[in-house]
This record gives sequence, C-alpha cells and structure tokens, in this order.
Amino acid sequence: MVQLKKTVLETKTYLIHDLCHFVLEKKLKNSNGFWRMVLRGFSFQELSGKNNPWTAELRSIEQIVGPLQSL
Repeated sequence: MVQLKKTVLETKTYLIHDLCHFVLEKKLKNSNGFWRMVLRGFSFQELSGKNNPWTAELRSIEQIVGPLQSL
C-alpha cells in the first residue's frame, strides 16, 4: 500500500506557477523536471534552494516558467 502525503498550496499564485511547470515539463518531455522528481520521491524541501542535486536543470526550466506564468 502506498501512502500519499497531503500538500496544501499557500496561494493561487503557486498553483499557476506549478501548472506552468507541469505543462512545460510534459511538453519538453523533461525527465528531471520538478514534478517528475517529486514523483520519484524527492521532497519539496530537497528540490528548493541552490543545494539540490538538479540545480542547473531546474533553473533552466524556471527561466522559462517565470515569464510564461505572467502571460
């Protein structure tokens, strides 16, 4: 049996940002994107900040997501 953790979003802004990540990562077929890494078991804390193991790849996606969410 798999136990899932419940995640609560603080604001709607994060929802838009996270949806942009999901769509972009899926469209680019990025296997090391934020949501794919969450699926692999990484926590939000492990993926945030500059010390995570995938910083360069996550930053490149973030550079696209930032402007994209403001459209």
